[in-house]
Amino acid sequence: MTSLILLAVILLIVLLFIGTPVPVALGFAGLIGLYALSGEGALVVAAKVMFDTVNDFIFLAIPLFILMGTILGRGRIGEKLYYLFDVFLRQIPGGVGIATILTCAFLAAMIGTSVAIAAMVGSFAISNLMKYGYSFPLSLGICVAGGALGILIPPSVPMIVYGAFTQESTGSLFMAGVVPGMLAVILFSIYVAWEYLRS
Repeated sequence: MTSLILLAVILLIVLLFIGTPVPVALGFAGLIGLYALSGEGALVVAAKVMFDTVNDFIFLAIPLFILMGTILGRGRIGEKLYYLFDVFLRQIPGGVGIATILTCAFLAAMIGTSVAIAAMVGSFAISNLMKYGYSFPLSLGICVAGGALGILIPPSVPMIVYGAFTQESTGSLFMAGVVPGMLAVILFSIYVAWEYLRS
């Protein structure tokens, strides 16, 4: 038994060194370790659990969020939304930063993931923020903080995953995220305006 566990660890290291993706390497090594500890019955249970997890209707939302993010990115809709807010808010102190936060909030309601929002908005907002006198660290901070809204503002992929794994109502989780999400947008906007006036 210990020789099989040692084989699983060695296999993991070899797979990682030859460039196998980390999830695949961990999966293979984990299955060998599971077989070593519990036998063939554990592999049958593991296969059933994997199938049931992937077959869950709730998880269908995740690839659809990815599709929506791709459509928004390729269609440059996020960039157009940003410049719409920018035109109306540019005149007030910190308005360009607030436009960035509002764009992130709207995209959070469409995409549902933080990293995609921060990357998308950062690709067009950082240069515009710096053009209007924002420092590079502040510009990055605005985009990253705005991207964090993707977790909080519903519909959110982490909320869907959490609800699926804990058997909580996804609708209740979405309702619970509305007020904190709006509050975060307001507080981020106030902070951006204050930081802009201070610098």
